[in-house]
Amino acid sequence: AYSTACVLSTMLGKYINVPEVSIAINTYELRNPGSDLVLCNSDGDGAGAFKHTDLASVIREAGLHTEVSDVFDREKVDKCLNDGGMIIYVVGSNYGGRYTYGSHYIVIREKTETGYLVYSSTNWSNSYNDDYCNTENTAEELSNLAVSHGAQMILVNY
Repeated sequence: AYSTACVLSTMLGKYINVPEVSIAINTYELRNPGSDLVLCNSDGDGAGAFKHTDLASVIREAGLHTEVSDVFDREKVDKCLNDGGMIIYVVGSNYGGRYTYGSHYIVIREKTETGYLVYSSTNWSNSYNDDYCNTENTAEELSNLAVSHGAQMILVNY
């Protein structure tokens, strides 16, 4: 929910907090009767939102365009960023603890001369290391996440 709140706040130009995102996830089915999307698990804690194509539906409902990809497509990433968009990148497990030891969302915010600036909310695996909150990653590093850990991207644009 942190990464989604970051993207929505930045792109919509207004503050969207994590509880608002959680409410949107947990009430999606109420707003969209007959939808086959199941965004929360039986406990109602929103964990089912980790179905990334479903999360993209919540973002589209906010008025933004999304595209989901199972591969790191540098051309699409560059175009999205150049057009003012952002990318929610779902990092797979066992990436050496850099971002997480389980699944975790990071946000690709901008292109730099040597790679991409990535925002990651602090989680249990990096809570004592602020260096992981805003890092620069090469295209190869980001691409390897998709290849070796089943990462997915949600490209978000206007």
